[in-house]
Amino acid sequence: MSLAFVILIGSYVVQQYEVAHESPQWNRTFVLGTNEFLGLTYWDKEELEMNIPEVHAATRVAMLWQPLIREGNELLQCAGMEADADFFKVFPQYHLVEGSAEDFVGKDDVLISESLARKTGAQIGQIIKVDDTDRTIKGIFADFDGTFFMPYDIITHISGTWAAEQERNFGSIGNYTTWFRVREDADPADVRNKVSALLHKNYDPIWSAEKVNAWKAYRMDEAFFTTGNSNGLTRQGNAQMLRLLTVVVLLLLLSAIFNYVNLSLALTGKRAKEMATRRLLGADKTGILWKYIGESVVFTAVCFAAALVLAYLLVPMMNELVSSSDPDEVMLGFDSSVRLSFMLTPGYILAYLAGILLLGSICGLLPAIVASRYQPIDVIKGTLRRRNKMVLSKVFIVVQNVLSVFLIALALVMEVQMRHMLTRPMHAASENRYYIEYSAQNYDMMKLFKDKVEQLPFVTKAGVGRGIPGLINMTMGIKVDEEHHVDMPVILCDSTYFKLLGLEVEEDFGHPLTHSLWMSRSAFNAAAVSDTSTVFPRRINMNGAQPEFIGGVVTDFPTRPASESSQNPNGGVIVTRVEELRYANCMLIGTTGEDDSYDKAIRQAYREYRLETSGVEEPAWRYGFVRDINRKMLAPVRRTLRLVELFAVLAVLISLLGLLAMSTYFADENTKQIAVRKVFGSDVTHETWRNVRSYMVLTGIACAIGIPLAVWAARVYLERFAYRVENYGWVFVVAVIISLAIAFGTVLWQTLKAAKTNPAVELKKE
Repeated sequence: MSLAFVILIGSYVVQQYEVAHESPQWNRTFVLGTNEFLGLTYWDKEELEMNIPEVHAATRVAMLWQPLIREGNELLQCAGMEADADFFKVFPQYHLVEGSAEDFVGKDDVLISESLARKTGAQIGQIIKVDDTDRTIKGIFADFDGTFFMPYDIITHISGTWAAEQERNFGSIGNYTTWFRVREDADPADVRNKVSALLHKNYDPIWSAEKVNAWKAYRMDEAFFTTGNSNGLTRQGNAQMLRLLTVVVLLLLLSAIFNYVNLSLALTGKRAKEMATRRLLGADKTGILWKYIGESVVFTAVCFAAALVLAYLLVPMMNELVSSSDPDEVMLGFDSSVRLSFMLTPGYILAYLAGILLLGSICGLLPAIVASRYQPIDVIKGTLRRRNKMVLSKVFIVVQNVLSVFLIALALVMEVQMRHMLTRPMHAASENRYYIEYSAQNYDMMKLFKDKVEQLPFVTKAGVGRGIPGLINMTMGIKVDEEHHVDMPVILCDSTYFKLLGLEVEEDFGHPLTHSLWMSRSAFNAAAVSDTSTVFPRRINMNGAQPEFIGGVVTDFPTRPASESSQNPNGGVIVTRVEELRYANCMLIGTTGEDDSYDKAIRQAYREYRLETSGVEEPAWRYGFVRDINRKMLAPVRRTLRLVELFAVLAVLISLLGLLAMSTYFADENTKQIAVRKVFGSDVTHETWRNVRSYMVLTGIACAIGIPLAVWAARVYLERFAYRVENYGWVFVVAVIISLAIAFGTVLWQTLKAAKTNPAVELKKE
C-alpha cells in the first residue's frame, strides 16, 4: 500500500514539474500580472519590445469562449484562444506542422489544430466561419496534448479583438495575458525589475509597488504554481498540495520500512540457530550480510510488483482527489489540473528498479548487521535470548505512533475547518435562490432567457446581474483622496436582483434604488464618505454602470470563497437599469423551494434558449442553488481533506499492523516469564495489564511527541485561510484518546492470550 502511493504521488509530482518546465526556455519566459491575478485589460506588446531591449519576443494571449465553427449547415463547438505569430517564438515547444507563423498576421487569420483538420478536412487557405466571422486558415499546429497551455482547436489573431482598438489599454486587470522571453545574454532578474517599473509607470497609482496588488513578472514555472493563474489559458499546479502529499507519503513509506525492519529484527533471534549453523559451515559475516539484503530486495521487488498493479487501479480515484479545478470548470471541459498518468516508460522503469534496490538495501541493512554479529557460541550457551532486549523495536513503535497521532489530529483539524467554512454566515439570502452564469452578448439575448425562466411555475421572480456574496470576480479601486484608495469587490445588478440578494440593511439614505451604490459597513468606513448623493458615487464607472447615489450601508458580506487566503470586507453593490448592464450575464432566480426538479427545469430552459439563439447546446458556466454553489467552491479543500484522511487511515493501519505483530512477538517471548510469575501468585488480570501498560507507555510517549507537531502543522494549515476556526484545542485531546484506544485494542488480544497460558504447559517446554 505504501509503495503504491509512493508511485502515484511521485509520478504526480514529476508530471507537474515536467509541465511547469515544459519549455526549453522556461527560466527566461515570463508573464505579467499582480500578486493575485495574471492578466491585463490589454497590453501592447510593442510597449515591452521598445522599452526593454533584452526582450527577445513578446505575445499577447486571451481565451475565446467556446467558439463556434460553421460547416455548411452544421455548427461545431470547440476550444480556442487569441494570440499573434510571436506566440511560437515565446513558446518554441509549440510548432506548426503545415504553413508558416509569418503568414499569421491579419485580424481575420486563423490557425487550426491537427485533430480539427482531420475532423473537418479543412486545409490551408480555406475560409471557415468562426462565430459567424469569415477566417482564413493560415496554418495547422500540432495538438496541445498534456501541455502547459490548455488543448485548443483554433487560434485566432488577437488584433481582431475589441480590446486592441481601445485608446487606453492600461486601465485594469482583465483576461489578456502578456508573455515574453528574454535574450540568452540578459539577466532575468534585471529584466524583471525593468518590466515591473514599466508596469507601475503605465498603470494607475493604485497598482504601485507598495500596494498588495503590485505588478510584477512571473517566470513560467512560478505562473504555473500561482493561484488563479491565467483565466483558464494554462494548466495550473498546486505547490502546497504537492508539498503536503510528498511529506505525508514519505512518512507513510518510512512507517512501512520501520515495520519491515522491526519484524526482521525480531525474527533474527528466531533465525539465530540458522545463522550460527551457516557460520559453522564456513559462511562469513559478509555472506550473511548479503543474504539478508538479498532477501530484502526480493521481498521489496514482490511488493513493488503488487504496488504497480494497485497504483494503476487507483489512478482514477487519485485524479479526482488531486484535481485543483473548480467543479464547474471540469464540467465544462476546462479542467486546468495536470492529470495523473500511470507511466511505464524507460525512464520510469529505471526509477522503479533503482527504488527497489535502494529500499530493499535500506530495509535489509540493519537486520543484516545484527544477524552477522551472532556467534555460534552465543546460541550454544543461550546468552542470545537474554541479550535480545528489542530496544530498537520500541523506538520504531514510538515513531510509527507519532505519525499516526499526527495525521489523526491533522485530519480532525481539517474536518473542523471544513465544517466551519460550510457554516460561514453570508448576511444575505441564500435559501430558495438559484444562480446561473451564462453566455449572452446583450440585454435582448438576456431577456429571451429571462422570459423563459419567469414562465416556470415555481419561479417567483428573476433579476439580471453579476456576482453573489462569496463569489465576486470584479473589483474596482476607488480613489478616496491623494493618500489612499479603497479596493471594492462589486456586484452589478438590476433592482430585482438586488432585492433577491436579501442583504442586511443597516442604513437606508432614502435615495432612489436605481443608480445607487450600496456599501458594506467596512467599505463605507474605509471610504469615509460624507456626501451620499453626488461626489463619491459619481467617480465610479464599472462596465457601464454609473451610480449617482449611495443608497445605504449593509452588513459586511463575504466577497470571496471561504477557502481563500484573503478576504476583502469592502463589498459593494451597484444597482442600475438592466439595459445599461455590460457583462452582467448572470441571473438570480427566486424559487418556491430547492427541489432537484427545479434545477433540471431551469437547465432545460437554458438549453432551449441556447438552441434558439446559437443553434448548439452549450452548458451554462456555473449554475445551481446558492447554498450548493458555496459548497462546490470548497471542493478543492474537501479533496485535500479526503487525501489526508486516506493517508491517516493508512498510517493508523500500518501502525496497527506493526503493534499487532510486535505484541505477538513479545507475547511469545514473555510467555515463560508470565508462567513463572503466575506460579509465584500472579493472576491473568495483573499479567495482562502489566504487559499492556508497556505499550500504552510507548503510545503515550508518541502522543507527547506527535501532538506538538500536529499543533504546529495545524497552525500552518489554518494560516492559508482568512476565515478560519478558533478554539480547536479539544481536537488534539480527541486525537490522543483515539490513538490510545487503537493501541489498547490492538495489543490486548495477544497479551491476554499469553496471560491465560497454563504455567505447567509452558514450563514443560524447557
